[in-house]
Amino acid sequence: MIANLSDLDAFVDREVIEPFDHTYLNEQISEFSERVPTTENICIEIFNRLREFPNAKLERVRVEETSLNSLNTWESPGATDDRKWKTY
Repeated sequence: MIANLSDLDAFVDREVIEPFDHTYLNEQISEFSERVPTTENICIEIFNRLREFPNAKLERVRVEETSLNSLNTWESPGATDDRKWKTY
């Protein structure tokens, strides 16, 4: 699918960058009030936010903590909720 990159940039800014940047996640992001904001949980939350972008299919999300430490997350098709997410 083809997406307008200006629309995608604005969507990412609105849904991920603005809410997450310089934020105390535990207190300011409602999804982390009951869940610890581990790298895995942050990846899943970003994935959930970005999947709403129209006319595109999100494959995976990668979060880099350092140049040597990163995490990729994607949904496992047809899996139940307890095994829905795959990471490496």
